[in-house]
Amino acid sequence: MSTKFQTLLIVTVAALATLAPVCVLSGGDTSSKNGSIELSEGALVEVFGENAEVRIRRVSTDTLRWDITLHNDEFVDFYTQSLTDKTVDHYVISATTSTGGATTANSVLELSVPDGIQLVVQSTNRPIAVEEIMVISASLTTTNGKISVINSTGDFVLNTNNSEVTVQAVTGQVDVTTTNAHVWFE
Repeated sequence: MSTKFQTLLIVTVAALATLAPVCVLSGGDTSSKNGSIELSEGALVEVFGENAEVRIRRVSTDTLRWDITLHNDEFVDFYTQSLTDKTVDHYVISATTSTGGATTANSVLELSVPDGIQLVVQSTNRPIAVEEIMVISASLTTTNGKISVINSTGDFVLNTNNSEVTVQAVTGQVDVTTTNAHVWFE
């Protein structure tokens, strides 16, 4: 093998090796996860999302349903877990980003929740949208993401930094905290 060819080969391999991390971080695969579980009355559902948009709506059964989309999924750690043995009265859904995916990986968590549950949602960098649910209580917290609660019933605690809160046609007590943004009640 000639020296020129060896040098060209080494330079080409080195160039491709330096581009590999850029290719992985710029795109990645998208995957979907879905499932359901029957909840007991008054169950606590906790949702944790990092770089995750959370959309919540009502379902007329006792079954919690989820449809999750994971973008750049190799950097998203997704799991669900029941924290009780028999009747499910405490359930966790989590989609957080792992090292290396903090700027490119994100998720969309679409949940259908039954009436009469307690809901806790903590998310970052994406909105939380709640529409037409009937809960005992809901605590919704995000940083750099908008919160909207529309046509819903229950006691709501809403907390966001660097984005706005919209509350429209809500029956129940509403406690809102925000910094660097507006609060809209309609």
